[in-house]
Amino acid sequence: MKKIIILLVALAFTSVSFSSITENIYKGADANRIVPTAKIVRMKSYSPVPNYVEYGMPIAFNQSTLEKWLQSFFGEEGSNYTIEKRNEETDQIGFTHINFNQLYKGVRVTNATYKAHIKEGKLVSVNGDFFPVNPASETPVISEQTALQHALSHIGAQLYKWQVAEEEEHLKEHENNSAATYFPKAELHIVHPENKFFEPITKLAYKFNIYAHQPMSRQDIYVDATNGNILLSIDRIHHGNSNGTVVTAYSGTHPMTTDSVSPTQFRLRETTRGNGVRTFNLLTGTNYGNAVDFTDTDNYWNNVNPQKDQYAGDAHWGAQMTYDYYFQNYNRNSIDNNGFQLNSYVHYSTNYVNAFWDGQKMTYGDGDNSYTPLTSLDICGHEVTHGLTTFTADLVYSYESGALNESFSDIFGTAVEWFGKNPGQANWLIGEDIGSAFRSMLNPKVYSDPHTYLGQYWYVGPNDNGGVHTNSGVQNHWFYRLSVGGSGTNDNGDSYNISGIGMAKAGAIAFRNLTVYLSQNSQYADARFYAIKAAEDLYGACSFEVEQCTNAWYAVGVGGVYQAIVIPNFAANSTTSCTVPFTVSFNNTSTNASTFNWSFGDGGGSTQISPSYTYNQAGTYNVKLVADGGNCGIDSITKNTYIVINTPPVPTSVGDSVCTNQTATLTASGSGNLTWYDAQIGGNMVGTGTTFTTPALTATTYYYVDNATPGPTGNVGPIDNTIGGGNNHSNGSSQFLIFDVLKPCTIVSAWALAQGTSVRTFTLWDNQGNVIQTYPVNIPDGPGTVTLNIPLTSGTGYRLGGTGGMNLYRNSSGTNYPYTLNGVVSITGSSAGASYYYYLYNWEVKEADCVSERTPTEAFVEPCAGISENGVGKILVYPNPANEVLTIEFDLTHSSDVEMKMTDITGKEVLNISSGNFAKGKNRVQTDISGLAEGMYIYNLRVDGVNSAYRIAISR
Repeated sequence: MKKIIILLVALAFTSVSFSSITENIYKGADANRIVPTAKIVRMKSYSPVPNYVEYGMPIAFNQSTLEKWLQSFFGEEGSNYTIEKRNEETDQIGFTHINFNQLYKGVRVTNATYKAHIKEGKLVSVNGDFFPVNPASETPVISEQTALQHALSHIGAQLYKWQVAEEEEHLKEHENNSAATYFPKAELHIVHPENKFFEPITKLAYKFNIYAHQPMSRQDIYVDATNGNILLSIDRIHHGNSNGTVVTAYSGTHPMTTDSVSPTQFRLRETTRGNGVRTFNLLTGTNYGNAVDFTDTDNYWNNVNPQKDQYAGDAHWGAQMTYDYYFQNYNRNSIDNNGFQLNSYVHYSTNYVNAFWDGQKMTYGDGDNSYTPLTSLDICGHEVTHGLTTFTADLVYSYESGALNESFSDIFGTAVEWFGKNPGQANWLIGEDIGSAFRSMLNPKVYSDPHTYLGQYWYVGPNDNGGVHTNSGVQNHWFYRLSVGGSGTNDNGDSYNISGIGMAKAGAIAFRNLTVYLSQNSQYADARFYAIKAAEDLYGACSFEVEQCTNAWYAVGVGGVYQAIVIPNFAANSTTSCTVPFTVSFNNTSTNASTFNWSFGDGGGSTQISPSYTYNQAGTYNVKLVADGGNCGIDSITKNTYIVINTPPVPTSVGDSVCTNQTATLTASGSGNLTWYDAQIGGNMVGTGTTFTTPALTATTYYYVDNATPGPTGNVGPIDNTIGGGNNHSNGSSQFLIFDVLKPCTIVSAWALAQGTSVRTFTLWDNQGNVIQTYPVNIPDGPGTVTLNIPLTSGTGYRLGGTGGMNLYRNSSGTNYPYTLNGVVSITGSSAGASYYYYLYNWEVKEADCVSERTPTEAFVEPCAGISENGVGKILVYPNPANEVLTIEFDLTHSSDVEMKMTDITGKEVLNISSGNFAKGKNRVQTDISGLAEGMYIYNLRVDGVNSAYRIAISR
């Protein structure tokens, strides 16, 4: 709470200006260039790692892959950076959120977390702070005991909790752990001195959690592990099962769950909510070990007495209402989502006008002559919410992050008040029930708090942990405007007009912002950015709620006014091919749209966000995307001549006619290598070359032949190592180049500079770090071309490099990613970041062979009469294919009536050749076919009424 801050131990923070933090937000193609498949990337000036990435094409999630991606931003030092899982939660709309702590050489980096947001097993987005680390020392110089003495000297308390036997016993009971103690145990951390996370200085520190009893304080103290200096102190104290009835002092009469000890004795405990809600009486002392239960004989709690015990019911009921608010609205099981026991301590000290959360429990003072006990419903909700913040964003309690911390407690303290009180009793003031309000969310300026970021009453200075109870007014007023609406002009002179969306929706946005996206060092710019993302998650891009959320931030001076515009855009992994079928993956980088309609130019389409599509015919195709953003409108983009498939000429083929159970001989000619298949698309390869002999056939069968010409060859990557500085790389780390393959190809060779002659083993990994294949190559000493012959299929995030002492040159400067062979391969980076280039230069890349569409070729089969039936012996029809003249020869065992004619493939007669009686023996007939067009025909020879048919091709 604000008024009494001056009575508590102030922290020694220097004034911090956050104006040195800059951010850049990239969308669409610009985002995709920074992070492949991303549609939004947010960068901050203090870290090379993106603060936020939203993927246009969600990818499979893997913790190891995330870690390697984070490591890639730190060069060859990358392997020193790791992550450890902090927690995992699944929310009401199907997202799973996994939070990771940042480690450097196994030591945790203070206030550094990175979050993965997953839906249906796919990574949708990541966000957080991941810092570069450069401690002067990586091992402690002073001992833990010496560091603790420096920390205790800094605090200078008269008495500490571990020195009070009753407090130690109480902690063991509270934690249900006989080994629990308040005595500080150090953890090694990497820390930014004075929490100046935006500056590059980091130090190795001992972290102590020190709870002082007199004067009371609880702080995390970070002691320089080299010299004992105090680098940072963070305040851990955030100020601010029987059915009974409570007559609250502030909120009227309500049902309340208590614990029945006997039929005539009840106490303020219950176990129906999480792991329980308990409220204790400190008897105006400060020793928690001396706390006792509040009791009642009839479970009707109207215990008005000189000790002010009637206010204990408010604290107990208030904790229950806060639990119920979070559970009923967000399905959250207490502040840690795991049933955290809510313990409240009432009657703390004397003349104590404050309430606080100390990291474990809520404590309430009895006030003084001006203020009644601080157990009103909004204050209870406020303090419990500090606990929620501890288990979620864990916002540092200083300056802007501390102001946000206080503001979220005000927001949800107010929401709990509206949730729990009788209709008409709730309002937008904080603490008004205890004698005088501390803050107003409707009009913060009434209490000298700002309603505009950096506007009137904005506090700049070290007091109150950097003005946490003052500058909270900005987000408080945002919440009010978002809930209720209104118009006006802020301190920047900006006019606004907001339509309220109601407290329920505004609360859902704030809750998601706090519990999903924000992290320890979040500033007001982060609160705006992620509140909008939360609104988009809940209500959709371009929704009414997103518009009002954005404009409410504009009203309090954070960010610009909402712009309702759809920007359609897309890119393809490859746009040209000389082969069919050709499968293209489209990456949708549109913004402010939720539904899509694709037209691929060949009659096909899709409504998927980022589809893959297969073209089965050569040609040139226009691709159109229609992006619909609902309230943001609809727009489209057409990329003309976008997909170009130019295959080699189809081969010319000639079929054959055979009798049942005979083999057919099919022939073809083309400009390249010919391959025969048993299907028009796909199928099995059955032969190669200009001639294919079928198996014995019982029915007419079609075979298909294509024409393949060698694919083109190109080069990609720096020509050699002269692009910049570097040296021979011989340590044992795994280092590699990262690249995308846009169409099938082979890395034929590359240039390398070796130190010594030996066999080096190159490894090809997929984008998940799985080994695809290893390639041992004998490389002689010095510079030269290395033969590789590594076949590649289309895909992203391939890795090519080696593990162990490769003893090959690598650059550490002068790189200029990406290196691209248009439409084939793009080398996008390295395992050690954008400054490094590993081992293999000037790749010679050969594309897959160009393959034509397939030409159908018929093997015509019909039953043929034997010699005993019609007296016909050997029959020859030639040449086939024919040009101008066609000859038929046949043997007769006796004179016979013969008829000869030609039909087209539909059976229509096109030429009557001859008819009459032919003599026994060999007969030969030549026919002029110059009048017939090119194509396929049937030659019919009928002998004594029995017909034989032969498929003839005419080709000129």
